[in-house]
Amino acid sequence: MNKTLFIIPCTAVKNPQDKYYVWKRESSIVSRLRNDLSDDLMKQRRYVAENVEDQNRRGYFHSMNPGPDLGYDVQSYNVGYLPAYERYSWGRTYRCLPSGFWNGLIINDSIDALFISGLYGVARYTEYIRNYNIEITQKTIRGEPVYSIWSNIIPKVIAGYAEDNEFKKVVILTSKKYRFNMMPSLEWYLRRMKIHVEVPYLGKGSNVLNNICYELRNRVENMLGSPKK
Repeated sequence: MNKTLFIIPCTAVKNPQDKYYVWKRESSIVSRLRNDLSDDLMKQRRYVAENVEDQNRRGYFHSMNPGPDLGYDVQSYNVGYLPAYERYSWGRTYRCLPSGFWNGLIINDSIDALFISGLYGVARYTEYIRNYNIEITQKTIRGEPVYSIWSNIIPKVIAGYAEDNEFKKVVILTSKKYRFNMMPSLEWYLRRMKIHVEVPYLGKGSNVLNNICYELRNRVENMLGSPKK
């Protein structure tokens, strides 16, 4: 089985529960990134944390409770975490996934997934993330849209991750808004590295979120040989 990497979006609605209170580097994307890309990613996470207000908490910036998940050397114990796939499980995008879906990825190194996020930029599906609400079209306190902070670094991080971890195929399952604003040059980077890229048609409007879920589920189940339910 060729190693396949899925690029998928975060969700607006999130599971608000917390299970863990210490961030684990080994579960994050940075544990599988070379140092220069890891440093750039964490630098941008910290910038967003310090300059973008959380939409659910007026006047609150995530730098007020710093943690290594956002590039800080300290761990605030006021912050709780969930693996990204659990945090985003309440969103409509992933409701079609069956119980145990993500465990299939955890035990199979040939399949991986990265979430695109306004706060985190890129997060591996196992990464411990906090509860947040930052939209990619939001403005920083300096007036910059969030997507402009990420549009240069995300393509380099994903392409570097794919190359260094020997993925042969990358499947991009996001809306056009995410593709064009958050990672406009990703396909160019991947093709230059001779990594096969697929961008399935996901429909329009409200159908996109449902189609992301079904496309992800069907592709992974076909790769793992899981029966349809």
